[in-house]
Amino acid sequence: MSEPKKTYRPGMSIESNGPSVDASGSSGALGCFVRRKGNNAPFLLTNSHVMFPGFTPLPILGVYQPDYSSCCSSGDKIATPFVEWDAKSDATKWKDGKYVAGFKTKLGDTRHENGITFQKNGLTSETDCAIAALDDGVQYENIIRYEASVGGVVQPKEIKIKGAVDSLWLKPGPNLGSVPSDDQYVRFYSPTNRRLMYGTIAFFKTMDPSSSTVDTAWAGKVGVLWPFGISDTTAADDAKAGAIANIDQFFILPRPTPEEGKVYGSFEEYAALYARGEYLGINSGDSGTVVINHLGQVVAQIVRKLRPSDVTFKNSERGLVELQSLSSMVVASPINAVLERLDIEIPTQEGWSGTAPSAGRAARVVVPELPPDPEIEAQRRGVARLREGLLATRRGRLLLGKITQHRREVRDLMSRVRAIAAAWHELGGPAFYHHCLQSVRHPGHQVPASINGTTRDRLVAVLLPLLARHASPALRRDIERHRAWAAAALLPVVTLDEVPAAAARRWSP
Repeated sequence: MSEPKKTYRPGMSIESNGPSVDASGSSGALGCFVRRKGNNAPFLLTNSHVMFPGFTPLPILGVYQPDYSSCCSSGDKIATPFVEWDAKSDATKWKDGKYVAGFKTKLGDTRHENGITFQKNGLTSETDCAIAALDDGVQYENIIRYEASVGGVVQPKEIKIKGAVDSLWLKPGPNLGSVPSDDQYVRFYSPTNRRLMYGTIAFFKTMDPSSSTVDTAWAGKVGVLWPFGISDTTAADDAKAGAIANIDQFFILPRPTPEEGKVYGSFEEYAALYARGEYLGINSGDSGTVVINHLGQVVAQIVRKLRPSDVTFKNSERGLVELQSLSSMVVASPINAVLERLDIEIPTQEGWSGTAPSAGRAARVVVPELPPDPEIEAQRRGVARLREGLLATRRGRLLLGKITQHRREVRDLMSRVRAIAAAWHELGGPAFYHHCLQSVRHPGHQVPASINGTTRDRLVAVLLPLLARHASPALRRDIERHRAWAAAALLPVVTLDEVPAAAARRWSP
């Protein structure tokens, strides 16, 4: 008997198989399912920087779930990115050799570098979005499934998406120190936190990007967008990831998960939710997820996170629990701008579902084939070669299984935990990773034993205890159990092609 086919839903983790020499890769979230106007074919929506890392629509890209990996493990291909190649007829989709079709660009003032320097009239964008046509046979539904506590009992719940809001008006959150009402909450599923998250919409009180003081007296406001550009890293990092500094966005202030059906009689009672220590923020793998209002309508798409330190709050409010418990704010594009940019719609049919190709679609969407990129082809051959070698032995299969099990958590820790990220960069992690990738692509390429005076042993000796300190119980257990074997067997290898044989050798502590 064949296993039932998997159904794909909003909030699942996805990844493009584009090239990456960065440990953070190009993973993100499946926002929701959409269709192009006049075409009933199902597409998935995510961020452009997730779909096209480095602004590069290389052939033939695929969208994988849960992951495509250059480290020998991969998910299932579920979609093919939709790319409009005619640069001559629509120059706005290309700029300086970069594919920017999902960015509604304009000149604006942006913050970058250390959060203090500003650039006047830099390139900014109101959107960061892209779509991919679902492959034949893929089952989909616009339903977010999650678990919630009802009366102290955890129960399975769902949100059936019912289209998108039909205007730019959004319900602002309450003043700090007040309990949000149900219609003030927005909700989104975070694949990195593996749960439904709650928040309220926040606005800037100023149109001057050199002053980022948040106006927490949001009640009663009807405006939505303020012209404020923000790049939470540096302009160079944005370009490397395939992103452009945001402008005309709004913020979401993450809130703790309320108990469904419970009415909080006072703010003190509500504030007790913060004491649970719930992680109130998003991570890089949440890019692309959609934001839902209390009616089940999509109101926005998440494009990035913003550190609380990058926003200047009023002195009188810095000590309030909403800000003290904050890990990161959320930067989101209004869904109207996304729909307009991509000429798409979110069906109003509650929980729209089906199997691609959907009934009655006029024709398959064809992404033109270009000559294969030699680096991508070399990487695919290298990955296949390593997988074949590792699958031939028990320890090789164990290694592949552990990579698949823990890869996303490790990447999340490296992007979210400052100490881990700092150690990785300071000890040459990106450079070692680059040489490993080159060794996958080009047999015989040697991975240096040391780079700039830092050895592989030193990098591992510092990084593994940090990972174990912040890891889940399962990852911590496997680090402790397999660390000695992995170090003895794998650290001495010179090329990646030696890994299968090294993993297969008998070893005793």
